[in-house]
Amino acid sequence: MTDGTSRVIVAPIDGSEYSQNAIEYLCALYTGILDVQVILCHILPVLPPLFTDPELQSEVVEHLELLEEKNLEIGEKILSKGKKKFLANGFADRQIETVIRNKEFGVARDICLFAEKRNADAIVLATKGRGRLTFPFMGRIAGNALEYSRKIPVWLVNDKIPGKNVLIGIDASENALRAADYAGVMLTGTGCSVTLFHSYRSLRRFLPKEVLDAVPNSELEKIWYQMAGQEVMPYIEKAKGILIRAGLKESMISCHQVEGSRSAAHDILEEARKMNSGTIILGRRGLSGIKELIMGSVTRKIIHNSREMTVCVV
Repeated sequence: MTDGTSRVIVAPIDGSEYSQNAIEYLCALYTGILDVQVILCHILPVLPPLFTDPELQSEVVEHLELLEEKNLEIGEKILSKGKKKFLANGFADRQIETVIRNKEFGVARDICLFAEKRNADAIVLATKGRGRLTFPFMGRIAGNALEYSRKIPVWLVNDKIPGKNVLIGIDASENALRAADYAGVMLTGTGCSVTLFHSYRSLRRFLPKEVLDAVPNSELEKIWYQMAGQEVMPYIEKAKGILIRAGLKESMISCHQVEGSRSAAHDILEEARKMNSGTIILGRRGLSGIKELIMGSVTRKIIHNSREMTVCVV
């Protein structure tokens, strides 16, 4: 946090209906909470490089200057509309800052660099925007922001503005505890109920069904789940303690563990839907902790399939 008290959130908007979803999500989560500062950021579109040629005729230069003026005017209108939305929902004027920036390296990278410069606690953006889609259910900018932002958690807001139930994926890793620590900071005062969820990895995720079925009346799975429970329970208890110390009420925190299927991502999404969770908070990597991977496979699968929920990647 910038000054030790304020939660600083960078919310890029491009004027599309999808970027309004990010604003509505933040309003639903933080209205009435005075220690939250939102920086609405708009990256100006740029003209093709050929138009930077100094030898262009004067009449062409005049047209370009008009285009740039209009570009800036539209950007200011987009930011003004976004700010009015926050003010109409009870935010104080001092809580909302608007910033226009010229595109330098690329929209996603510019957003991440700006957020780092402002010591932001979160980048909140819609999964779709004005740009084309590079893969289903996630806009190009949102996808690239996940790749570039290694320090600041990224919140991906989908079409539906969800309720205040939050699911935090927990496994026996330090990354999961970091996710819980971050959730404690960002959710304090929001009135959100939190579920700490763990899906035991099924032996079928390690061995083919035919191999396991070859052992009659096998007790292996029972033993496996018992051992897995003993391994993860200290992490669940630590995560719960982290949330309580951050200021969340113990009565609003629940813990749930299930015997997993072959897919942990499927289990997390199913639990989130069952609990009517509007937000899922995950560590960037889980138990594998492979630093060469930008994101763990479970996190990536959840992002691709959480069409009706917001996903925060820590």
